[in-house]
Amino acid sequence: MASVYFDPAVGGDGSTVTDDSNPTTGLANGGHRARFVPALAQMIGVGNFVLTKAGDAAADAADAQAWATQLGTPVSGGEYSAKYHAQAAAGSASSASGYATTSQAWAVQTGTPVSGGEYSAKYHAQSSASSATLASSWAVQLGTPVSGGEYSAKYHAQAAASSAAAAASSAGSLVMPTITAADAGRGLKVNGAGNGWALDLRVLYVSYDNRADLRSMSPSAGDMALVDGLGLFRYLSGADEGPDDDETAFATAGGYWLLDCPSWDVVDAYTLAAEDYQEARLASAETRLTAAESFTAKMFRATSAQSAFSLAVNSNTTFNVTVTGAAVGASVIATPPSDPTRNTITVYARVSSANTVTVYVGNANSTLTGGFDAGDWQITVINK
Repeated sequence: MASVYFDPAVGGDGSTVTDDSNPTTGLANGGHRARFVPALAQMIGVGNFVLTKAGDAAADAADAQAWATQLGTPVSGGEYSAKYHAQAAAGSASSASGYATTSQAWAVQTGTPVSGGEYSAKYHAQSSASSATLASSWAVQLGTPVSGGEYSAKYHAQAAASSAAAAASSAGSLVMPTITAADAGRGLKVNGAGNGWALDLRVLYVSYDNRADLRSMSPSAGDMALVDGLGLFRYLSGADEGPDDDETAFATAGGYWLLDCPSWDVVDAYTLAAEDYQEARLASAETRLTAAESFTAKMFRATSAQSAFSLAVNSNTTFNVTVTGAAVGASVIATPPSDPTRNTITVYARVSSANTVTVYVGNANSTLTGGFDAGDWQITVINK
């Protein structure tokens, strides 16, 4: 992981930017949208800090020149320049030698102060040159740290640009499904690889008068349709369950819609009693509706993405699916994502423990391997 720390000592605000997906500092997974521009602002702040230091260095150089050559007025605090003192020394014959020595010290002495902790003009000039060089290093030096393990503003700017490019590349690599008009009503779910999205199954709502529309659709295996007055249908791709009776089965070009859970209207029609009992049956309609709602409340469903099964001869395997609400002893329907590759492939499922369904897949063929394609298994549990 690479990171940039904007040190307050060089004009930063103490923040850190990293090239990972850290939710506080990272540029990856969309973090660059919130942190890339502030990072640029910090680099500008560091550059301004360096510019200020360069200005200070220039001011020091000007001060050094004033201390060396300024005449007529004191340089600072009533003190005069080296040239002033040199001229004054030349004007005084009795102290010419002393003034000359002092003037030379104020002009060129390095290593120690000339007097009262103050340094010569040459010392200040050298310090100014060193400060200017250091300012340039803090601005543009690459390859090695400038000082104390810290790098220049240009180094951090290039690192931030590289991190932003990597973040953009990562965002562009997410897998997205191809969506067509036929996918209307489907939701999205995380794909099996965990690096993008895939289309989920859908539940269609169809009026009784438009039930014939089911025959012209192109659904996916496991899709469901709630038809007013008939009930809940599930689509079986490749099934040939005939006949198409317009009530419990609707044929399409590639499979069948089959009635999984009938509505109360259908149940009522199948159990219609003689007219003498209609009044009593109407009186108990509310009770039956409550019972139907109770039955619906006992149904639980989950989807489990599984890799392809290729079972050796006379072998079997199992996998578990979490179905919240499933109770031991409940009825279980396990719908695979495809037809089996052999007619000797068997599937059954049961609630092995609370909230857990175990699916058993076997190959009873004694000479050939077989199984199912990879995809989503649909698990439906009906509690007692």
